[in-house]
Amino acid sequence: MISQRTSGLYHLVVLVQCLLISVLYWSLVTTFYFYHTTFSLDGYRVYAIPYAFALIGLLAAAALRPDALASLLRKDVSAIHRESFRQIRYVMALLFIYFLTANPPILGSRFVVGFFALSYLVLLLTHWRLPAIITKYAFTGSRVERTLIVGSPEKVSELGLYLAHKEEIGIKTIGLVCDGIPRGTYGKYRALGELSDLKPLLKMHNITQVIVAEFPVFKNQLQYITDICQAQGVRLLVVNTLPSMFVHKVSMFADDGLNFIGLREEPMENPYHRLLKRTLDLAVAIPVVFLVLPITSIIVALFQAVQSPGPLFFVQTRAGLQNRTFRCFKYRTMKTGNHDQSVQAKVGDNRIYPAGKWFRKLSIDELPQFLNVLLNDMSVVGPRPHLVEHNDKFAEVTANYHIRAFIKPGITGMAQIRGYRGEISSEADLENRIKSDLYYIEKWSFNLDLLIILRTFLTVVAPPSTAR
Repeated sequence: MISQRTSGLYHLVVLVQCLLISVLYWSLVTTFYFYHTTFSLDGYRVYAIPYAFALIGLLAAAALRPDALASLLRKDVSAIHRESFRQIRYVMALLFIYFLTANPPILGSRFVVGFFALSYLVLLLTHWRLPAIITKYAFTGSRVERTLIVGSPEKVSELGLYLAHKEEIGIKTIGLVCDGIPRGTYGKYRALGELSDLKPLLKMHNITQVIVAEFPVFKNQLQYITDICQAQGVRLLVVNTLPSMFVHKVSMFADDGLNFIGLREEPMENPYHRLLKRTLDLAVAIPVVFLVLPITSIIVALFQAVQSPGPLFFVQTRAGLQNRTFRCFKYRTMKTGNHDQSVQAKVGDNRIYPAGKWFRKLSIDELPQFLNVLLNDMSVVGPRPHLVEHNDKFAEVTANYHIRAFIKPGITGMAQIRGYRGEISSEADLENRIKSDLYYIEKWSFNLDLLIILRTFLTVVAPPSTAR
């Protein structure tokens, strides 16, 4: 959600600041050694203690004020100076505590003054320029939220300053929807139609987020908007504090002076969390692609040559992030000439060649999807990607199916470690998977990803009965 984007952006700014301050500190230490003493590794170890205190001070300043970036994004010079000076005060306080305990202090006065002065300049420059640089790459392309406002022109104009501030983090306002007014331009925004036009307007303008500017007078209006957004996989935010009128579990949050009600928490909207997840993806995928995949490819190719000659890989178009299609790689486990690829594999399926049954049971056929992870189409952990035609079919069964597309699909996921894998033969099978996927979207954490990867490894060693 919007607050996740803002707080995550601040965390990334602080992370870069820590790196730059670290470079600055050790550069000064190196310069001090060069001019005053001979080099020794033990000397550098002594300087590591005050460095740790300074870094803790910087991190403490960020932890105690995670919302500080809201004003910094507005390029408010006074706010930038205040935030930079606040951070320096924390660093000074922690180093002062160190000076009280160090006997004798190892940092000279010129070193300390120079470090604080240069650190203050580094913090000023990063607060001034870094947010714009990060947002340029973190909130472009598929990360731009094409937003439709539901509300009167008067109410939307009240949000004008807020919406303008959020354009920098990828919140692009396309227009507004309101009953009883003609289509046209009202201030900065265009009226695109009435509330009854909401569903076609979402598709026509590729809307990914709807903000309700005022709480609907009638409960059925809110239900109408919620149902359409859920069915289309569009985020819904309401500017209000009336969760009791919702018929869905909600999440309340404040962002830059406004209160919102959303349908769920979304940790993956935080770019810092996405960086952690992408780092884990690469840490797992690179060894698999370069060390494991060549060996398994040879083994699979040998069995295919004997039992079912044909291409090594089976490439299929599947739906990914925000239902965008991508080419998904798998080892081919079915005989060539299988023209109806949309039919799910069943127990005893005669389309599968003998060794292919074991490749599927042990999930060896999924290993080429680590190529999709490197290509950034998939993640190691996430909801399983389905065929586009299956997506449309499953969405008719459960209204919140498309919510899965809020994050990238994965090779494994919460549903898989709970045993919900293989053929979807009943509505209950689908409901169980959707519940697991939504739980993962709302409760994501780095530790949860590690746990799922570990549990997946165990299920590969001892496959469940549902493995096909």
